[in-house]
Amino acid sequence: MLNALQKATQSQSFKSEQIQKIDIIKSPTVFNLIEYMAGLIRSEERKRCTELKLQFVHFQVLEYLSHCNKYSDTAAAITNYLGMTRGTVSQTLILLEKRELIEKRQDQIDKRVFHIQLLKKGFNTYHKAKPTDLFDKAAKILEKNTSISGGEELFINYATL
Repeated sequence: MLNALQKATQSQSFKSEQIQKIDIIKSPTVFNLIEYMAGLIRSEERKRCTELKLQFVHFQVLEYLSHCNKYSDTAAAITNYLGMTRGTVSQTLILLEKRELIEKRQDQIDKRVFHIQLLKKGFNTYHKAKPTDLFDKAAKILEKNTSISGGEELFINYATL
């Protein structure tokens, strides 16, 4: 199973020190693998952001806007959700708007509020930065492998609450 995970994570940005981390896990649990894959996905996202000339914070805002609704598409909601300062979010929104990735629209009822909409170019940029191929490879490995032990009952019990 570890060999299959190593093959799935072979990429230009994948370093030998990360492979050594896999070798340390002799009997991986579901939690270990999820934690490890989350790290790999974030690493790949950062790499792709660099290629697209985006900072990771820009990607996080695009990701948030791709999932939010009309009640949570404001700068205040983004600031609150991402746990960033208002200044960081404000500067990020200015840059994303200049690059024509987002659009700000004033609320019709409360003129103090601006809604932020992800434009098609922003949506496409977000999808280019998202490493879904890495996740898909890992998911296939986890589906095939039955030797992962420990932790499954935690997810099963949590899902039934």
